[in-house]
Amino acid sequence: MNQGEVRAALRAAGWILCFLVVVEIIYAAPTSILALGLVNGSLSALIAVGLVLVYRANRIVNFAQFDIGGSVAILTALLIGKGMPFFLAVAIGMVTAVGIGALIEVLFIRRFAKAPRLQLTVATIGIAQIFQVIELLLPKVFNFDNVPQPPQPFTWHHEWFPVTFQAGHLLILFVVPAVAAGLAIFLRRSRFGIGIRAAAESNDRAALLGIPVKRLNTIVWMLASGLSALAVLLRMPIQGVAVGALFDVSLLLRALTAAVIGRMENLPRTIAAGLVLGMVSEAVFFSSHNTIVADAVLFAVIVGALLIQRGWSAAAVVLTVILAGGGIGLLNGAAIAGLRMTPFIITLGTLGVVRGAAKWLANNETVNYDASAINSWMTTADPFGW
Repeated sequence: MNQGEVRAALRAAGWILCFLVVVEIIYAAPTSILALGLVNGSLSALIAVGLVLVYRANRIVNFAQFDIGGSVAILTALLIGKGMPFFLAVAIGMVTAVGIGALIEVLFIRRFAKAPRLQLTVATIGIAQIFQVIELLLPKVFNFDNVPQPPQPFTWHHEWFPVTFQAGHLLILFVVPAVAAGLAIFLRRSRFGIGIRAAAESNDRAALLGIPVKRLNTIVWMLASGLSALAVLLRMPIQGVAVGALFDVSLLLRALTAAVIGRMENLPRTIAAGLVLGMVSEAVFFSSHNTIVADAVLFAVIVGALLIQRGWSAAAVVLTVILAGGGIGLLNGAAIAGLRMTPFIITLGTLGVVRGAAKWLANNETVNYDASAINSWMTTADPFGW
């Protein structure tokens, strides 16, 4: 074993140790909770893979990724509410999602092909707003006041204290690995998949070689939309459907964090990160009974990953995040205990102080970003130096 392999093995062992410390000591959770996190994390991994595919093809973060799946899920739930069988409605939803992906690429993405990447990213936010409006209008089109909650796809349940696993969980365990394997075969063995990988390296070079870059980009958006829809459709039987709440901050954080850890290019690492983050999130929530704490842990992870991208050592990042977060939390808690005022008011004051500190660090000036520099950094960034 050479020195590089030893270093890689030690690094992997260090990350495994950190994971075990979090889920077994700091936020101790039973195995059933970790299994639930593995199931939920696989859905975040699907969404993260879609984000990575679009990023590799267009060098943008697709903020419409979440609402595409949301609108399709609502449509599927409404079809089921009208009496359509579960799997037939899901099939119609998947076909609709794939078609939506192609439509977005042709109508919007191609028009911004030569625009700065920041503009195209903002365009995806606008697309997301369109789908949020669609989510609000769909129930009225089907004469529903609220979105009906879909039933379990089939009868099955298993008690594993303190979790009751149902048919929806079992369906995820079968479908997600099959989809991941199928996607891997498609990208590695099919000529379309090989073309997508080549175009991701360099669109101009791929076009010179006669590769139909525009057609492949359409396929990428179809895949990303399909993965988003599949994740939400699999989530429906276990968590239901609610207009405007399909993709909350925690799901967004998990998917984005997994994509960042995967360096926005490495699909196996992205999937693994999604699974691990799902287990960590469930363990934190089980121990703290507070989604805010779970979101804070995920936020710390993504900030740490971005700092490592900037060249910070892992030890410096961990120490900085812990000290900054712990210091702010300590001051906020001390103020609540000492002043005996409403915690909400104290927390708002703390946010004001933090905002003031940020303005002071920026010399009370607006920070202007160089879009070309940001694009270059995002293209060449290596979060963990692996």
